[in-house]
Amino acid sequence: MSHDDHHSVDCGRLVELLGEYVDDQLPAEVKSAVDGHMSQCAPCLAFLKQYRFAPEAVRAHLLQQVPVDLESRLLTFLKQRTHK
Repeated sequence: MSHDDHHSVDCGRLVELLGEYVDDQLPAEVKSAVDGHMSQCAPCLAFLKQYRFAPEAVRAHLLQQVPVDLESRLLTFLKQRTHK
């Protein structure tokens, strides 16, 4: 593998790197290659947006399902624990 191949990014490689990319843990050269690929690949850019949105969507969905009395008790418990 040449030096240029080591930093080339295709759709499959992007999926492997996505977690580190989102966490800003990639070397600058690799991040640049990922940015370059996404600037020309609409499906990968859409995948990135979904990847970033998923935790927030799941959290919002789960919060909608928490019974009000449980949420109240949990918040009271957490407030008491953080003030000690």
